Formats: sequence, C-alpha cells, structure tokens
Amino acid sequence: MRRFLLSLLFVSCGALAADDLAEANRLLAAKDYGKAMAMFTRLADAGNPDAQLRLGEMHWFGEGTGEDLDAARRWFEKSAAAGNAGAKESLAVLDRRKIHGAEIAYWTQQYDGADLRAGKFDCPMPAIPEASRTNEEIKATKDAIDSWRACQQGFMANFNATVSDGKHIPAEVLGMMTPSEVKRARDHVQAVYASLKAKAIADVNTVASKQMEWHKATDAFAKEENLRMAMRADEEKRMYIEQQRRQNDDRRLLMDRKPSTKPAPPVVAPTRR
Repeated sequence: MRRFLLSLLFVSCGALAADDLAEANRLLAAKDYGKAMAMFTRLADAGNPDAQLRLGEMHWFGEGTGEDLDAARRWFEKSAAAGNAGAKESLAVLDRRKIHGAEIAYWTQQYDGADLRAGKFDCPMPAIPEASRTNEEIKATKDAIDSWRACQQGFMANFNATVSDGKHIPAEVLGMMTPSEVKRARDHVQAVYASLKAKAIADVNTVASKQMEWHKATDAFAKEENLRMAMRADEEKRMYIEQQRRQNDDRRLLMDRKPSTKPAPPVVAPTRR
C-alpha cells in the first residue's frame, strides 16, 4: 500500500511538474521573463532537466537577467547530466566559443570590409593628369577612367548583393553569439557597409570632378596648340612668300647686271678723197 501511495504521489507530482513546465514555457513565450524564471528556477532546483535547459537558455539570451554564460553553462551541465540532448548541444556551442572566440571579436569589432574590396573588386583610383598633350596621352587617360568605372560598377553590384543578402556574418559564428553580441556584430557590419558606400560615392564624385578638370584643361591646351599651329603655319607661309619675292628680286637684279650679248657694230675704214 505504501508503495502504491508513493507511486500515486510521484505520478501526481510529475503531472504537476509538467503543468508547471508548460506554464513556464507559456510565460517565456509571452516574454513575462520574471515569472517564467521563477517557475523555471523552482523546477530546475527540483531536478527537472527541461527546466534546467530553459533556465540556461534564459541566462544565455539575457531574458529576465543579464547575459551570464557561466550560469548558463552550470544549468546546461546539470541538464546534460540528466541526458538532455539539447543541453549537450548548447554545451558544445559554449565549447566552440572557447576555440573560436576570436571570430566573435572579429565580427563585433574588427571587420573592416576588406573582403568586399579584394581581388577583382579592388579598384585603385585612376591616374588623371592635369591635362593631356598628345592623342596617346588622351587615349591612355580615357582608358584608365573607363577601366576604373567598370571595376567600381562591379564592386557596387557585389556590395549591394551582399548587403541585401543579410548573411554576410557566417551562420556558425552567429550561432555562437549571445543576443547582445549579435546586435553588436550587425551594428558594426552595418557601420562598415555605410563607410564603404560613402567612400565609393566620394570616389565616384572625385573621379568625375578630376575628369571634368582634365577635360577642360586638355581642351584648352588643344585650342591653344591649334592656334599656335595655325599662327606657325601662317608665319611659315608668310616667310615662304617673302623668300619667293626675294628670290624673284635677286633674279631680276642679276638679269639687269648681265652684259649685253648683241654684236658690236663693224668698224668702217675712212675713205680718201
């Protein structure tokens, strides 16, 4: 009889615990963290592995308490010791944090967007002179600007795809982070995105401004050079005409100085009378 009564007591307690666990989960889903934590704590202290898992997760996510990975680990260990598979997985994640913690620091503090500016998307600013003085120089400058613009367009297409994708931070790293770390990482990455976009826009404006200045200076030089060439041609023509005039004058003077080639009149002997 005692055993039977004890069994009934255990069944009754188990049913009550299940009801309490369901209620605690309902409170957690409703974000009533204070009440949920109180119920989970009571159940966890009584040895309920599911409540221990949930309590560890609340410490992990900072729900109803500050983020506390040490407390989360303690509850996960108790739940895992009772055979809870979810707790074992959570412990594995905490272990990965110890090995790959630098990746969390990288995405929350150190990421600088260098991967988006690497390889074919590395677009050094084109060398634009103040003015080009030959057709070869003009072609080389235009080619450099066109090449840079094509590279920049490729960068922007890849950049926009990466930003809209929203999956730049590796999922395995996000899975190791606490909610505050996830927020810091995403805020940091968004700040890097904003900086890259601002620089890209500034670079486009800088190249456009320099190209305009180069075009004006090159056009002005070309007009001045064409004017000089026209003046030089006029001067050469004038000098040629003057040279021809002098040559003609010299020929006329030479002709005037040349002795006559007419035969001398015959000498007539005087006649006697």
